[in-house]
Amino acid sequence: CKEITCPSTVALGEYTNDGFKMAVPLQAQALPTGRLLEFPGRTHFGLLERVEEMADVITRSLLEPW
Repeated sequence: CKEITCPSTVALGEYTNDGFKMAVPLQAQALPTGRLLEFPGRTHFGLLERVEEMADVITRSLLEPW
């Protein structure tokens, strides 16, 4: 992960299996410019569950200064 130097966002849904709940935050921490966004009430299919809302989150993440 150290080779990935661009700002990176890792997403995690509340209703995700325990393996992912432990691994995903560690992935975000391992990225030099990583951050974790957690989504209450979502599963690991979060992007597909509320498409318009997630498109807004992605757009804001791309436009935010790091």
